[in-house]
Amino acid sequence: MPGAIERVRCALRPGGVAFVSFKLGADERFANGRWFTDLKPESLCDLLAAGGFEVVETEITGDLRADRESERWVSAIARRPLVDRPTRA
Repeated sequence: MPGAIERVRCALRPGGVAFVSFKLGADERFANGRWFTDLKPESLCDLLAAGGFEVVETEITGDLRADRESERWVSAIARRPLVDRPTRA
């Protein structure tokens, strides 16, 4: 996941904004031919900060699909700083 976050940061201009959303939880799993990473708000903020982002806002929401009302999501709006600082590994 750190590599993917780094690629998003590099794709943005300084000051650019990204929106990310993960299923709420603490699991990594492979299902239906895809890899999933579930995160808690603290873990999401840590991941974004380590990738060189400034976290603007986080939010936990419910799933809007009729058959998945019980599922929860953690989302963040993050900004690439105007002046990049070294990222943490």
